[in-house]
Amino acid sequence: MKPQHMEIERKFLIAELPRGLARYPHKEIAQGYLSIGRNKSHVRLRRAGRACALTYKRGPARAREEREIHPDAGSSSRSSGPPPSALA
Repeated sequence: MKPQHMEIERKFLIAELPRGLARYPHKEIAQGYLSIGRNKSHVRLRRAGRACALTYKRGPARAREEREIHPDAGSSSRSSGPPPSALA
């Protein structure tokens, strides 16, 4: 069994955006939540550029288990979590 990955949630409030922000590398991210369980677990599908990821998270909001699957990888070697059928 692969080790768990823990996400530590941090949020910051800034007064204003830094000057010249648009000249730094960036990409658009599109995401949606496919399922939110009663125990606050959820499944998210995210696309950043041409890469897609399916993420399963569970546990308290500040520090929780996170498993990510890259369906576009063409190989299970990049998977860090359970197969998609286990998330249903």
